[in-house]
Amino acid sequence: MPLFVGTPNDDLLIGTIDRDTLQGLDGNDTLNPGRGSDDVDGGSGIDVLEVDYSGLTTDIRQFTTSFSTSGNSI
Repeated sequence: MPLFVGTPNDDLLIGTIDRDTLQGLDGNDTLNPGRGSDDVDGGSGIDVLEVDYSGLTTDIRQFTTSFSTSGNSI
C-alpha cells in the first residue's frame, strides 16, 4: 500500500492503481488518488480532491464516502 505524504508547502499528490494513502499535511494541496480503494487526508489548508470517473464500470451510487470538516478528510 503506497504512502504519499506532502510537505508544509502546496503539493500535488497523485496516487496509483493500487490502494494508496495520500496525506497532504499543511499547505493548499491537490490530491488525486487515481484508481483503487484509497484513503485521502488533505490536512490543514484549502485542499482540492481531483476524481476522474472516466472508464468507470461501477454504478457510482454504490460508493460510500464520509466527510469530516474538522480533519478535511473524505
